[in-house]
This record gives sequence, C-alpha cells and structure tokens, in this order.
Amino acid sequence: MNRRVAVVGRPNVGKSTLFNALRDVRGWRESSKIERKVFEGAVRAQLVSPMARTTRDVRVAPGRLGDLRFDLLDTAGYETEDEVPSEIGYGENWKGMSDAMRGRALDSIATADVVLLVLDAVEGISGIDFEVTDWLRKNVQAPRLVIFNKCEFDRRPSEHDIKVARSFVGKGDLRDEPIFISAQHGDGFPDLLQALRTLP
Repeated sequence: MNRRVAVVGRPNVGKSTLFNALRDVRGWRESSKIERKVFEGAVRAQLVSPMARTTRDVRVAPGRLGDLRFDLLDTAGYETEDEVPSEIGYGENWKGMSDAMRGRALDSIATADVVLLVLDAVEGISGIDFEVTDWLRKNVQAPRLVIFNKCEFDRRPSEHDIKVARSFVGKGDLRDEPIFISAQHGDGFPDLLQALRTLP
C-alpha cells in the first residue's frame, strides 16, 4: 500500500501548486483501469489560481518524488467564516462552508502517513498558521514536515518567521527544521525527498 502524503495550510500558500508538482502523471497513465478511474478527475484537474480559496474539496492523485511513490492529497485552505474577506462576495453562501471543508479535510488526512504543513515565505506567518498547527496537533496523529513555499531565487522568510516555524515542529515529526522550497520551480525538492525517505 502506498504512503499517503497530505498537503495542508491556509489559503493561497501554494498547496495546489505543490500538489501539481508532485503528481505522478506518467504513473497514472501506466496504472490499472480501476486505479485510473479513481484518480482521473484529480490528475486532469489543475486548480491553480492567484485567487485564494480555489480548492474547496479534497483532491487525491498518485504522487512521485524521485523514486518515491505515494498517494497525494490536496486539501482546501484552512480558515474560519470570520477570516473570509467580505470583498470576495460569497456572502451568506459561505456560511457553514468553512466548517464543512475542514471536516472533509480531516476525514481525508486522518489516515495520512505524513502531513506537509505549507507556509508562505513571501507573506510570512499569520495567525491562521498558528490555528492550522493547533488544529493538526489536536486532530491528526501523523508526523509533519513544515515547509516554506515560494522560496525561488534564494528567497528566504525572515529569521523571526523561521523561529516561529520551528515552534510548529512537534515531537515525532520527521525534521526539526523547516524545509525551503519553490513548488513552482522545484527548488528544495531534494531536501523534501530526503525528509520523506525517513518515514518509518
């Protein structure tokens, strides 16, 4: 059975970009007809947008990094109803949707072997990142990898944000330090591969 790798974080940190970068499209084409039927919707869809909250459900697809193969899960951005900006225009239609999306995400990642907690190196750490981490600690037993995304061109988050990210690492997690990647360009993927290799 493949390992299950879940991608989690607040809206617009690049979770779907990372999901698309790690998808194993060739492996999907070579898989059995039954497996293709299960994964075909997720593999065809590339939900990447500069607008936050594009992903509202859990997507699953075969994943691959180096010689590692796994089942990859992309989740909707974690937020509460109070955190949705009024200018995006969802109005009453959004009421209750945040709870529903968190419930769907929790159901899907409950059996994950590792959670990739994605942070934004450009915008820095926000209060929602603390909420996501607290939610994971309370609800998910899988070890975490803390990842700063959008680190292309040698960009790094502030020293303060790196220090805060270290506090997000818990006992039993795969690595004591955050990993710096660019999901768009593939920077830092060797470090991610090395960390995933440590899964028991």
